[in-house]
Amino acid sequence: MLVIDLPGSTLVSVEEEQQHRCSNMAGERALAVKVRHSTSNLADANTDMYNTSDLVLRRGQSFLLTLEFTMPIEDWQSIVFNVQTEPLTAFTCQLFNIKHVEFALSNSWTSGMWCAVLESRPGNNLQIIMSSPANAIIGRYNISVSISIMGETTTYSLGKFILLFNPWCLDDDVYMANEDERKEYVLNDHGIIFMGNEKHVSQLGWNYGQFENNILNICMDILDRNLNYYNDPVSDCSRRNSPVYVGRVVSAMINSNEDFGVLEGKWDKDFADGVDPNSWNGSVEILWSWQKDDYKPVKYGQCWVFAAVMCTVLRCLGIPTRVITNFNSAHNTDGNMNVDMHYDTEGKFLEIHDDSIWNFHVWNECWFLRRDIGYFYSGWQVLDSTPQEESQGVHRCGPTSVIAVKEGDVNLGYDTPFVFAEVNADRVTWIVHKDGSKEKAYTDSKFVGQCISTKAIGSDARVDVTHNYKFPEGSPQEREVFEKASQYMSFYKTPLEITNFSHSTVESRTRDEQPAQPTPALTARSLLNPLLTSYTGNTLPSIPERNTLPPVDERNTMPSMSARNGLPPRPGRNGLPSRSERNGLPSRPGRNAFSPERRAFSPGRNAFSPERSAFSPERRPFSPERRAFSPERSAFSPERSAFSPERNAFTPERNAFSPARRAFSPDRNAFSPESSAGHAAPTIPDPEIPDISGKFKILGPLVVGDDINLILLLKNLTPFHKPIKVNLSASCILYTGRRLADIFTDQKSLVISPSQDAHVSVQIPYSQYQECLNNGNRIQVVALCELPVGNKVLITKDLVLENPPIYIKIRVHPVVAVLKKKMKFVSLVDPTRRQIRFRNPLSVPVKDCSLLVEGSGLVDRQLTAVVPFLKPKEKIRFKVELTPYRSGTKQLIVNFRCKYFSIKGYKQLDVASS
Repeated sequence: MLVIDLPGSTLVSVEEEQQHRCSNMAGERALAVKVRHSTSNLADANTDMYNTSDLVLRRGQSFLLTLEFTMPIEDWQSIVFNVQTEPLTAFTCQLFNIKHVEFALSNSWTSGMWCAVLESRPGNNLQIIMSSPANAIIGRYNISVSISIMGETTTYSLGKFILLFNPWCLDDDVYMANEDERKEYVLNDHGIIFMGNEKHVSQLGWNYGQFENNILNICMDILDRNLNYYNDPVSDCSRRNSPVYVGRVVSAMINSNEDFGVLEGKWDKDFADGVDPNSWNGSVEILWSWQKDDYKPVKYGQCWVFAAVMCTVLRCLGIPTRVITNFNSAHNTDGNMNVDMHYDTEGKFLEIHDDSIWNFHVWNECWFLRRDIGYFYSGWQVLDSTPQEESQGVHRCGPTSVIAVKEGDVNLGYDTPFVFAEVNADRVTWIVHKDGSKEKAYTDSKFVGQCISTKAIGSDARVDVTHNYKFPEGSPQEREVFEKASQYMSFYKTPLEITNFSHSTVESRTRDEQPAQPTPALTARSLLNPLLTSYTGNTLPSIPERNTLPPVDERNTMPSMSARNGLPPRPGRNGLPSRSERNGLPSRPGRNAFSPERRAFSPGRNAFSPERSAFSPERRPFSPERRAFSPERSAFSPERSAFSPERNAFTPERNAFSPARRAFSPDRNAFSPESSAGHAAPTIPDPEIPDISGKFKILGPLVVGDDINLILLLKNLTPFHKPIKVNLSASCILYTGRRLADIFTDQKSLVISPSQDAHVSVQIPYSQYQECLNNGNRIQVVALCELPVGNKVLITKDLVLENPPIYIKIRVHPVVAVLKKKMKFVSLVDPTRRQIRFRNPLSVPVKDCSLLVEGSGLVDRQLTAVVPFLKPKEKIRFKVELTPYRSGTKQLIVNFRCKYFSIKGYKQLDVASS
């Protein structure tokens, strides 16, 4: 009999039993092998919450085995254990010549390896302490024992177990020292997601449910169904010891853009063939649906749903994870750190560019070491599964070091430039005229990346973590970091990515480059066994600390123009020595490579010099080598080449040094075919200070079903009378900024006295936004102010309308308590009656309504009640009776939805053990 037991526990009734019979050389004796474990045996491993019949362990932690034999085991008899990751079948191991991880029963402890140590031997039994290395591969395992008696070896299967990351183990890369943080970011099965906008932050309760029935097995299926596994299963399994790799795999698998991932994204208003993302209350129903429907993507999800599901999966695997909301989140597609927003002359938003600014965007942070880029960048890492941009050919993002984002180290992997732009990009607003010409309205460097938020430890309070991502806006450090990142990103349109799939290899790849797959022989012999058996001692491989990576020689990263066109390198202009050679410096290979020495202001280089500005025949003639890059540029043009006094003569305005002219500009200096062809990109100056200013002021609460009342406040900043034409418009929008429908337009004309204010009233009736308002309840109001002379002024305001409240009462026996600020203790065995009250806020009837109720530890399946019809202003009550089945702090989530609104509420209660 084999009994699996953890230290300090007591055995209870048998929950799992496997029996195998065989014969040995001594005769027909039968040896029975039994595997027993119970939920209480897993408490020390912090895995007793998983609702599964499988044995769940954490790597780097020892556990007790008791082997019971039918006859005594002598010292000369050999006992060898064998562990193997389950996805690697016997055929796969034979095909790639992979040996199982074998380790013999020993009398001494070996650190950092799979080992089994004899603890005691009472009677025919052997009590053995077994341990896995702290960097072992996570996933499903098969375990067996081979016993050699008188020259014959017999192998017995001891069953299966699941090995997870271990934040409680000091040597694990995901180790987290604070117990309260471990409870929040690993063990908490519910949480809060922040939404809305930076001026109106709302809370959404979410049921993560990582310990619910079958969720752990589904998380294992996510790992076994990723593209890397299908392409090279051996290589994929060998890398699952790294939280960097596992996090990147999960980031790709939560969306379904390139594979059969969990969720399909949709940013629209029509979800008839699926589920409106606003209707989800938790991750459990989504993961169950994915498995039940033969692993077809579940329809539909948006950013907070992607982030919440990934939080469930990563916490289930043992990686400390939290959900982050970034308000005014930039989506910069071209890497120039500017997000361009376009409006027409009536103030309507135009979707003519891929850039966008979302009212909010939700991603995840995970806690682990960064052995690949240096320990300095360890800690919180950004992972984003919302399919926005491709990373190495797959829609995924991260892990990106939060420290690297704050320091502007955008050359580090993964996807650091993209995350840096999400929290730091400048918003540039343009007005597009009817003839297609554009006029810059303003540039705002402080709008993006505000109120970056997450849930507090042990409460539902909001914690602002903006300071983790960037220095204070406008501070010298913030500007310095921004300029450093901008310069790098402008010269490397496909930024460098440093990837690492083993502890000893650092590779450099571009963001869009497909990762090279190792050969089967290399993978089988060099990757799998070393990672399974871990390190042989306590000494870790040498990992570069911060700033110890090889420096990038930015002057030697681009080929010269001659080399790009297949021409031999030129020594200098017109055959003369190059400027570098004339000054005793090494030749520079490329014209466009960034060089601090080249770009830095030099009085000798920029100051006016008669010899330099005067026309020089030797300097101006056409040079085929110099002009070879562009046929249009190389073509001889008499008008262009001929001497022109107006063109070459000295003018103070043209030659005098101008900081604005000489200052580094990504658009001006960045390499592009157009600029290399001789067509310099025009630099559009920022608009002058406007003559008027304005803002919208909200009158009264913004509630679904009520009219919207605002006032536009305008102020004349000059000592002159100012006639103004105001174009007003309003649109229902998504949280991504996309316009759904125009609901209001108006035009006003007025004259503002010198240094005086003026008010313009705006009223939008409910009837005008009733049909087009989406579940995000977002409306954007725009005022475009035109003056006879001077720049136009654009004023915008994003509104978020509140849903009516939903009330939850809890009745425990005869006691009734409204759970608002205090908690109610409920016995685990007592049935609990819950009363839910709601009132239709509209003056029109609603139909086809439903009420959804769920909560881990409170409801094993989502409860649904159908309400066919609800009269205007009618009140309704629901009574739900259930029995909690798990103790601890739990969250009840209620969602009432219909065509015109979706109202959610949540309450917390403590469930005491019986």
